[in-house]
Amino acid sequence: MTATGVGLLVGLVVLPAGFYTLILTWSGGLPIGALVMGGVLVGLVIACTLAIRRAGGEPFLGLFAVLVGSVPPLVLLGSEGSPGAHWALSMAISGLLATAVAALAIPATRRVAAIGSAVVLGIPALVAAVVVATGVLDDYAERAAVLARPYELSGDYTQAYLSTGPDGSSIAVYELADGGEIHVASTASIDDDLPDSDFSVGRCHEKISNITQQRWVECAVADAPWLVLTGHDGATPEDLAESVEHLEPMSKLDFYSSFARSYIEVVPG
Repeated sequence: MTATGVGLLVGLVVLPAGFYTLILTWSGGLPIGALVMGGVLVGLVIACTLAIRRAGGEPFLGLFAVLVGSVPPLVLLGSEGSPGAHWALSMAISGLLATAVAALAIPATRRVAAIGSAVVLGIPALVAAVVVATGVLDDYAERAAVLARPYELSGDYTQAYLSTGPDGSSIAVYELADGGEIHVASTASIDDDLPDSDFSVGRCHEKISNITQQRWVECAVADAPWLVLTGHDGATPEDLAESVEHLEPMSKLDFYSSFARSYIEVVPG
């Protein structure tokens, strides 16, 4: 009962006193407002300390009950806009915090207060953690959704790296044992039901960069408009024709795992 009394005292007094202190400060100047608020806080500390001492608790925690209970009203009074709609919530939180501190100060209620405080503090922390985790996962899913699911070459092909093309495609780069590179560019969505066999090379043609004058061979994959094979640094159309028999889509698990490694930045944003 003592802890509840301390909570009611702090919860019902601090916010109204602070509000009227602001009015006095505005109308009568800073000294009178500061004196009124200081007097209210000193009176609350004395009352809470005496109540806790009478219940056999640690008197000095009466000061902390008032200080901790004053945080929500101070936050509310310092916020912009009209605080009227949040008064009841602020007073309730203020009273609960002061009650928890007072209960911790009294041996008979210390254990219950510790459990209650853990629950009161743990629930917002859990909610915040869930909100943050959900936001990160949603952001991860949105980023992954705009990237294509790459096709890979199985067998003796050595994968050098995966990259993202300027059009959002995924590019798997392979180094050949006798020199040259094969790039497998895919624009297939992660949600597409992708075939993993019966591919053949379509039309091939040589391309030249207007800037570097670099040459490469580009081949379409028949009946697979989401796939393009390119040969660089000496890779020939024959190399591409042979590689097409080893094409298979990256599994969704491997895709998300690969993307997760590249997703971890300093701060996702």
